[in-house]
Amino acid sequence: MKISRTKKVLTWFFLVVVIAIFMFPLYYNVTTSFKNEEDVAKSPPKWIFKPTSVNYKQVLIPGFVSEELTMTLSGGHLLNNLKNSLIICISSVLLSVGIGVFAAYSLARLSFSHKEDVAFWIISIKMMPPIAAIIPFFLLSKYLRIYDSYRLMIIIYTTFNLPLTVWIMRGFFEDIPVAIEESAMVDGCSRTQAFFRVILPLVTPGLVATTIICLIFSWNEFFMAFILTGRHSQTLSVAVSAFMTPWGIQWGPLAAANSLIIAPIIVIAIAIQKYLVRGLTFGAIK
Repeated sequence: MKISRTKKVLTWFFLVVVIAIFMFPLYYNVTTSFKNEEDVAKSPPKWIFKPTSVNYKQVLIPGFVSEELTMTLSGGHLLNNLKNSLIICISSVLLSVGIGVFAAYSLARLSFSHKEDVAFWIISIKMMPPIAAIIPFFLLSKYLRIYDSYRLMIIIYTTFNLPLTVWIMRGFFEDIPVAIEESAMVDGCSRTQAFFRVILPLVTPGLVATTIICLIFSWNEFFMAFILTGRHSQTLSVAVSAFMTPWGIQWGPLAAANSLIIAPIIVIAIAIQKYLVRGLTFGAIK
């Protein structure tokens, strides 16, 4: 009994240490975002300080940002970039999941020639490094006159998220016994009705987990957005780099901008935590 209790205490101590190590960068970033310029420059770091909102005002309110950043940021502040990221990411995720679910179901349930070859071709799109496609995308966008537009970024994000959606959701559909679907069809449902009324509700946790993964990839994407966007459609992840200026790095506003990028994903993950955990463990226990 004593050995078991000691083992439990050591396990919890190890978990707390590991969590603290992984959470420390986030904690340091958030605290830095509430420091003034003088406290940020302190070495060693100043842990007890008077919080200030000046950094968030600089990144969100027009007129607070410095002149050199006004020339770089879309509209002189990050609200426009936040709007761009929301429009591009939500649209691309909806398209990826909406199309990918039906493609994944087809690969999991239907029989047709070269099915595995088609599945491999789909995932091979995700294997391709983005740097190999950036020049063709750039030239095509210039030729079609859609450079620096929402349409271009939505198409690109959907292109790279769709294979991931198909492969993840295919596994979830394959974990659902075919007998459940056949029972629904025996009771009078068509294949389409069985899909929407029976199969899709069963894979909802997996669908939520897939949506979150695609959202994270789209929200954090930097390379494509850095090359293919300008002042009109520049995303939040690209705009943050403006705080690294030739005159030095503005650590306070940079930390505030980083906090704004992290916050939506954390809030969404907490809000749908139970579905996310069920989705990630779906099929592990029969």
